[in-house]
Formats: sequence, C-alpha cells, structure tokens
Amino acid sequence: MIVKQNKKLCEAGEEYLFKIEQSGDALCDKNWRAKEISPPYTRLYYTVEGEGEIESEEGKTILKAGKLYVIPAGYTFSYRCENSMRQLYFHVILSDLSGNDLLRGVGKVCSLEIAPDYLEKLLTLYQSGDGTSLKLLKAHLQTDLFTALKDEGITLAVKELSACVQKALAYINENLSASLTISEVAENVFVSPDTLSRRFKKEMGESVGRYIDGIILYKAEQLLSGSDLPLSQISAELGFYDQFYFSRRFKEKFSVSPLKYRQTYKSQK
Repeated sequence: MIVKQNKKLCEAGEEYLFKIEQSGDALCDKNWRAKEISPPYTRLYYTVEGEGEIESEEGKTILKAGKLYVIPAGYTFSYRCENSMRQLYFHVILSDLSGNDLLRGVGKVCSLEIAPDYLEKLLTLYQSGDGTSLKLLKAHLQTDLFTALKDEGITLAVKELSACVQKALAYINENLSASLTISEVAENVFVSPDTLSRRFKKEMGESVGRYIDGIILYKAEQLLSGSDLPLSQISAELGFYDQFYFSRRFKEKFSVSPLKYRQTYKSQK
C-alpha cells in the first residue's frame, strides 16, 4: 500500500480565528446609503435579489444577485441602493491568535459566484436558528471567504508580532475606553511609550491611538445597531467624557451622526 500524507493539514486553520460580529437578512431600499471609513471588520454580502452599489477610490462595484462580495477590513467605501435589494450579510473578523486582523490592508473587493440552490441553503441554515445548522453555516462562510480570496490570488500571511505588541493588544481589548492612552498601555506592558509606539506602528501598520479609535467606534456601531441604549449611556460605557464629543467623533468616522446611523439601521431591518 502506498500512502501520501499531507502533514500540513493537521495545522491548517489553527493559526486563524474567525468571528461573526453581526449578521442579518436585509431588505434594502433607497435608505440603504452611507459611507464607511476604514471599518474594523470585513463584510460578506450575499446578494439574494435586486441590485446595489458600492464605490471607492478603485471605482464602482455593482452588487448583483447570485454573488458573494467580500469587502475587507480597513476598506473605505460608500454604498447605496437605488431601488431594492435583499442581502444576507455578515460582519466578520479573521485574525491571527494575537488579534491582528489578517484582511486589513487587502485593499480590494473580492467576489464569488454563488449557485441559486446553494444560496437558498445558506438562507435556510441562517433562518433555522438551531446550533448544528449555525455551525454548518459558519463553516460555509469560512469556505466561501477563503475561496473568494484564493480566486483573487490573495494569500494571507500571519504576522509575527513582538511580545510587547501582543501584550499591548491584549491590554487594549481588556481595558477598552476612549480615555485609554498609549502611556497607560506602555506602562502595563513594561515598555516606554516611544518603544511601544514605534513597534506597534511597524508591526500593525497603524498607530496605537488609531487602533483604539477604530475598535471603540466599532463597539459604538454595535451598540447603536444591536441595542436601544440611549446615546448618553453608550457614550459613558465607551469612556467618552460627554455625549456631544462622542457624537462628533462618530460622525467624523462614519459621516453620519449616531442617531441617524441608528435610524437608518432600524429602517433596514
């Protein structure tokens, strides 16, 4: 007997974490329009019927029925729907074990043809709600994501992060607050602010402050869309010193006020 073994198979996938942050089966109309500035998660848009559009510096992409669109983290774009569109969407994070987002910086929209019967299967799994079906759905999402990336010739590389950057990421995520400073982070990972700033920018591709801002405002987005908490409570929970400053920062990033964002999201549900 001749057996050919692939020893890499046992390790495949162990270096990745795939997390679904938000999802929905959405019927979109003319109210589906906004601008996303460097979002901290990747969008998976399965277009079920109708048509939408996204636009970035790279040009326009028409969201056509029967296709999956992968819009990577950090990709700034605007979106709109002129008539109607139904989409099954997922906001996901694909990271290495240190929490570093592997799709940030991909810099392009990827797409994948989806067969009608397969799309119906995804919808059925999503709507079923039982644990086994949802685990199977999650497995399908990962497969589709990696297939779309492979078809575009995109290879994900797991970054080797220094110990201080790994500890900084852990501290930031455990103590997330708008008042969190690089000095506090550096003190708790036992390096100087200058050392942390230099290593973080080199290894993560952005400053500590910008990284914290992105995570904070993403959490705000989650709370606005996934809860009915008043803006004052969301602002306080995220560590902003007042609601007005929170609203200004949110609008600077998303080009829309927190209240308008919530109203738009609720109208699309």
